[in-house]
Amino acid sequence: MLRASQVQLIRKYVKSMDAMKNKYIIKSKLLGTGSFGKVLIAESIADPSKEFAVKIVSKELLAENIVCFRELLGRLTSISHPCVISYYDVYENDSNIYLIMEYFKGKQLLDLMISYTNTEKG
Repeated sequence: MLRASQVQLIRKYVKSMDAMKNKYIIKSKLLGTGSFGKVLIAESIADPSKEFAVKIVSKELLAENIVCFRELLGRLTSISHPCVISYYDVYENDSNIYLIMEYFKGKQLLDLMISYTNTEKG
């Protein structure tokens, strides 16, 4: 679990879950899993046709990498480029951090890279 000093490292980026509940509905559709958690679909309450990817990061697993995570949040908030997935918000509850990001429908990056590599070798 994150210690109070670690939480302070990311506090300026993180909002409460109450704020998230007023803006997004997290769906049960799993997009993928990773070392720190899983990625689900969310939709906007204001416009249900807008979908987002929600990366749910375990605070327990994050504790050892909090400095890297803070740097990631800092970079995500400063990047705006058409070739980079957009980041919108970060929320937290007692056990997880929720990163709200642009949802790109299609294949996973790894699948596209493998497909491209196989085409090049063709």
